[in-house]
Amino acid sequence: MPSKKVKFMKNGNGNDVPIEAVPPYDKKKEKIIDRFFRRREKTRLLMEKLSSDEIADLKLLRDLRHKDSGVKLALKGNMQVSDYACNRKVCLKTAYNIKLDDGAKEACRLMREHLIRGITDSAKDDEYTKAILKLLDKTFAPNSSGNLNYSRIHEVLDLNIKAKPWQQARALLLNSINSQRGRSYIEVSKRPSRQHKYRVIILDLADCWPVDVTIE
Repeated sequence: MPSKKVKFMKNGNGNDVPIEAVPPYDKKKEKIIDRFFRRREKTRLLMEKLSSDEIADLKLLRDLRHKDSGVKLALKGNMQVSDYACNRKVCLKTAYNIKLDDGAKEACRLMREHLIRGITDSAKDDEYTKAILKLLDKTFAPNSSGNLNYSRIHEVLDLNIKAKPWQQARALLLNSINSQRGRSYIEVSKRPSRQHKYRVIILDLADCWPVDVTIE
């Protein structure tokens, strides 16, 4: 009679352990964890197939729109196409990473220098000037990734200060901005009617988590 084939499980040290010697808790735990990975790996393959199919259809929409209406893709690589009722739309969106060179630091120094030069202890307008100084401090303080907040930089650029030193610093700041094209993504959204706002169909597991469920 042929001997029974021994099954093994690998332990944390990478060693094969006969399955009979593995504690019941570890065997039960292994089966549950296996289910997590099988589901995720299967869904990942479906997501990759979905992405490939949507890119192909997006190219068809791009070519159809260009051929029939003469509309080309936007310079930044963005596109939006709606259905006949204008209640469903497909968007191609392209993210851009904003980088600033060392000229930005010099622009900040020049701006601060110009503002501080005009401050006096008694002038009421100094509150406005001090507020701009605070804005500069926030604007040029890097985040945890070492990047600057581009929306705050725009706030600084939009300030209506006509003084020549400020304008020179502003021009330096503008020249220090470099944009790099990032990843593109597809956004699909719909609405019940034109009286409603569009709602994006989000493919994100975190977004699917039920509101009333907690695991403690």
